[in-house]
Amino acid sequence: MKKSAKHPHTKSFAIGGEIFSSIIQVAHEAIIVIDEDQNIIFFNQGAEQTFGYEAAEIVGQPLETLLPESLSTVHKIYLNSFAKSPDQGRLMGERKEISGRRKNGVIFPAEASIAKVSSGGKIFFTAILRDITERKRAEQILRESEKKQSMVLNGVDEIIYQVNYPEGSLPHGTVEFVSERTQEILGYRPTDFITDPNCWFNLIHPEDIPTVQAQTTSIMKTGQPCLRSYRLKDINGDYRWMEDRVSPEKDKTGRVVRMFGVARDITERKRAEQQMKELSLAVEQTADCVVITDREGVIQYVNAAFEKETGYTREEALGKTPRILKSGEHDARFYEVLWKTLLAGKVFKAVFINRKKTGELVYEQKTITPLKDSQGNITHFVSTAKNITEQVQAEKALRESEKQYRDLFESTSDLIQAVTPDGRLLFANRAWREALGYTEEELIRLNVDRVVHPEALTQCFETLQRAMSGGQVDLIETRFDTKEG
Repeated sequence: MKKSAKHPHTKSFAIGGEIFSSIIQVAHEAIIVIDEDQNIIFFNQGAEQTFGYEAAEIVGQPLETLLPESLSTVHKIYLNSFAKSPDQGRLMGERKEISGRRKNGVIFPAEASIAKVSSGGKIFFTAILRDITERKRAEQILRESEKKQSMVLNGVDEIIYQVNYPEGSLPHGTVEFVSERTQEILGYRPTDFITDPNCWFNLIHPEDIPTVQAQTTSIMKTGQPCLRSYRLKDINGDYRWMEDRVSPEKDKTGRVVRMFGVARDITERKRAEQQMKELSLAVEQTADCVVITDREGVIQYVNAAFEKETGYTREEALGKTPRILKSGEHDARFYEVLWKTLLAGKVFKAVFINRKKTGELVYEQKTITPLKDSQGNITHFVSTAKNITEQVQAEKALRESEKQYRDLFESTSDLIQAVTPDGRLLFANRAWREALGYTEEELIRLNVDRVVHPEALTQCFETLQRAMSGGQVDLIETRFDTKEG
């Protein structure tokens, strides 16, 4: 019989149950196992952090303990149906968002994948759950921030576009603006879309056209924002997956007259998602980067998430040390504390700034755990890392945006103020403060009735109430009292 050739990059390293158990325990995502009676029999550290329960107090409890009361029956029905189905697993993205209930009663949104296995004539379910509260909150902040923007820049990674819908316009509107990023992603110039309003629509994959048309019609009718995904053909004839966030603008009659879009190339993400669907092991399903090294720090295992995040293939990483990701952003003291903590047998947690194979910097929330043998000797280190680059960048962008708007208000010669419905001053710019003679600290403690002339006070409050209720506000003249009277 012909002998199989050993893969040149294969190392004689077997990942045993103890190591995988340790990985599952320290994974950032919640991993829960329940029996066919829907009682909890396993609860990892990620689940403890997500739900607020200790494993000792929740194991043996019914699954409904972790669910909103309104959804407990629905989940029971779903699991019973899944148990009878031929499916062995359903990954994140194949189910709608679900809700969980923390120990303190707080309900939170989540995504989950689920798998089942039969053993001893019984069925067990394994669920991997990801708390998406922060992502939801970030999306809300982003939506609010987008409303404030009065212009878009060509320097961002996404394709930014604006489509106008004046009465009598073409079915697909008239394209007013497309950022230059479209040439890098699709190979087409912005003018290709501006001169031919049908260009974008004609590039949509035929299978996606009905969905895009239905979503566009819904946006026009409801005036509500929409997040849609579809494929676009690039100049080479290949299709690229786009995630398109559309925000409509309405006129006074409520008719949508303009749409602003931010389209992101998610082709690589889609490919990674497809690969994830083919994986069955819990470690390979997690979105965290998992790295196992020996005691000297030599890499012996990486998961698919590591390859995706860093750009290094498994073959390239094995036998190397994590220094291949070193960015130079951490000083020697950082690594001294790291090794001192690990060699003492303790868990090390920190935000790492690493460098991908492409040279791009990435922020990771990382946990490194020492693994010990039966004698208590450290044999390996397991690292799990979560990419928080977008969160860090979003926080930075929000701070810069807030500073930009404040600088704009402070530098203008127009008098700008913000007031509450009951007339309390929240903010007044420099021009306003100088005109009335108040300092910023003095002004924000005042009400409108302290700075508006008594004869103009009634008209001022009527105008304020009309604006608060969404009514039309005409240009009015009014009189103000300075600090000196």
